[in-house]
Amino acid sequence: MGGTTPDNVATAQETTEAVGRLDCVVRTMTERVDRFRLDEPAAAPSRELVAVRRSA
Repeated sequence: MGGTTPDNVATAQETTEAVGRLDCVVRTMTERVDRFRLDEPAAAPSRELVAVRRSA
């Protein structure tokens, strides 16, 4: 059991670092997606397009 606490500390540090990296990725992706936002909702795809996608 002597190694349990140091292992837990290392795991917690690794997790904290990973969360920080993911937070940065989320912010970057949000900024990129925001560039493509439209004022009006996009039209639903036509039935023909949906049928083509399903058959592909």
